[in-house]
Amino acid sequence: MDNKLLDSTNDVEFNLATADIKGRRFNEAVVKFETLVRTKNSPQAWCGLALSKLGLLISAEVTVDEVFFCFETAKKLDSSGAGEIESLIADTTFGAMTEMYAVKAFSRQVKDEAHKKMITGLFTTVAGGVLGARKGASLYSTITGVGASAFGATMINDGAETKSAARLTEAKVQSILCELENSSKKFLAGNQQLLEDFTNRVESLHQAIRQLEAREEAEKLENRGVLATGISDFKTTFQANQMRQKEKYKLMANEKNILKKLEILFSEPISLLKKLFSKIGSTPKKTEVDSGAAQSHQSSKNVAAKKQQKGSNKVTVGILAIVLGALGVHKFILGYTKDGLIMLLVTVLTLGLGGLIMAPIGLIEGIIYLTKSDEDFIATYVTNKRAWF
Repeated sequence: MDNKLLDSTNDVEFNLATADIKGRRFNEAVVKFETLVRTKNSPQAWCGLALSKLGLLISAEVTVDEVFFCFETAKKLDSSGAGEIESLIADTTFGAMTEMYAVKAFSRQVKDEAHKKMITGLFTTVAGGVLGARKGASLYSTITGVGASAFGATMINDGAETKSAARLTEAKVQSILCELENSSKKFLAGNQQLLEDFTNRVESLHQAIRQLEAREEAEKLENRGVLATGISDFKTTFQANQMRQKEKYKLMANEKNILKKLEILFSEPISLLKKLFSKIGSTPKKTEVDSGAAQSHQSSKNVAAKKQQKGSNKVTVGILAIVLGALGVHKFILGYTKDGLIMLLVTVLTLGLGGLIMAPIGLIEGIIYLTKSDEDFIATYVTNKRAWF
C-alpha cells in the first residue's frame, strides 16, 4: 500500500477510490476503480482494481486469475514501470497471505470450539436421557431430562453446522493461498532478486505457521487425552451407580418379601392377641333378620359396636404401649399390622438396640392414648386410622 503507484494525486476520483482500499471498503473501491479503468485506462487504475479484488478473494466471488489479469494489464500499459508493479505485487501479496493465514487459524479455532460444543451437547443428551428414563423418576425429573436431551440435540446440530462452515472456509483459504503464491512467483519470474526475496519471506511465513499448527496439534492431543480420561471416569461412575440402583431395588424387593412372610407368620398370633384383648367391653351378637333393611341396621350396629369396643380398649392399649411399646403390641391391637411389624422387626433384628428408639415412641404414644377422651381416641385411631402418635 505504500507503493507510489497509489500515492495521492490531483485526481479526486482516484484518491477517493484509494481511500476506500485503505479503509478496507473493497466493494466500493472496485466500483470506483472500474469506472476509472473505463474512463482513463491507466496503470494506476488497473493496479487499484487488482488490489480491490485482492481484498475480496475470500468474501466474494473473485478469483486469483482476475487479480493478476488486472496486474498484467497494468504492466502492459506501462512497461517502464514494471519494476514498481512487481514490487507492489510482492508486498501486497505477502500481506494478503499473512492475513489469510490468520483467517485460516481463526477457522480452525471456530472448528475446535464447535467440536467441543458437539461433545458438550452429546453429554447433555446422554445425561438428560438417563435422568428422564431412570426407574422411579418423578414427573419433574422426566420433564427435566427431556428438556436437557432436546437442548443437547440442538447443541450438537448447531456445532455440526458451525464446524462444517469453518471447514469449508479453511479449505477455501488454503486453496487461495496456494494459487496466490504460485501466481505471484510466476508474475515475478522476470525479476530474479525480487522473486528470491519474496520466496524467502513466504517460506519463513510457512515455517512459522507450521510451528504454530504443531503446537496447536500437541495441545489438542493433550486435551483429547484428558477428555478420554473424563469419559472413562464418567462411564465407570455411571456403571457403578447402575449397579447400586440394582442392588437397592433387589434389597427393597427382599424386604417386601420378608415383611409379607412375617405378616403371614404372625397373622395367627396377632389374631389371638386381638381376641384376647377384645373381651373387655365386648357385646353379644344379635340374631340376624331376614329383611334387607334389618340386615343393614344390624351391620351398622356391629361397626359401631366394634368402634366402641376399640374405644373401650384405650386404657389397655395405652398401658401396653408404655410397657411393651418396643415390640409394637399396641399397634397390633389397633389393627396396624404393618406398623406393628416395623416396630417389632427394628427391635428384634437389631438385638434390642432398635428398642432404644421404639420404646420411647411407644411411651409417648401410650401417654397420648391415655390422655385422650374415648370419643377423641375412637375418632383419631379407629375412624381416621392414624397409625403414629
